[in-house]
Amino acid sequence: MKNDLVLPAPQTDSPFTLMQALETRRTTRKWSGEPVSEQDLSNLLWAACGITKEKKGNTKSKRTAPSACNAQEIRVYVLLESGV
Repeated sequence: MKNDLVLPAPQTDSPFTLMQALETRRTTRKWSGEPVSEQDLSNLLWAACGITKEKKGNTKSKRTAPSACNAQEIRVYVLLESGV
């Protein structure tokens, strides 16, 4: 059984510069227990494997994460508690 989840468009217009993001990065070991919002999930998935430039003619599409020979063999799986 396949259920598609339609996510909002990712928010790619972050007010943080790369340096600010690196400076404020922290590891969290205690979780709030709150579910991840659809917007945060969309942003995370886009950062992991989003398309930054669409394919046109003979050029290949560009992604947020590189792959060997631009093969784009990246698979990301999301498990939702509601779907388990």
